[in-house]
Amino acid sequence: STSMARTSTRAVPVEIIRQGKTRTLRVTIAELPAEDKLAGGGGALESNVLGITVSNPTAEQKKALELEDYGVLIQGVGEGPAQKAGVRQGDVLLLLNNQQVQDVEQFEKLVKDLPKDKSIPILIQRQGNPIFLALKLNG
Repeated sequence: STSMARTSTRAVPVEIIRQGKTRTLRVTIAELPAEDKLAGGGGALESNVLGITVSNPTAEQKKALELEDYGVLIQGVGEGPAQKAGVRQGDVLLLLNNQQVQDVEQFEKLVKDLPKDKSIPILIQRQGNPIFLALKLNG
């Protein structure tokens, strides 16, 4: 039987308030593919020095979140500087150390170059609102 291969998806209405107007979006909830599928064959998405795992948002997610052409979706937040700074799962990371985060690949490069001894500004988007946070890597 093929019941195991089928992923369950369902659409739910989500109400958002944008510039004082209420809009209802239909958001499809689906199971995430296994981690090795997410990373495009490059092994599992491992947590980095920030303690977060990220993914590239799909076209639907970009539309639902009203994203520009950049930003990565925060899939998980573990122990680390990002968690201490107040980053949450479901946030969208837009800027890291004043640089636009285009995609997962570029995010990984930016993380490698982060300074260890000073406060690093990051810009996230949460429920449509931009939020600046500062995090510090343990040197």
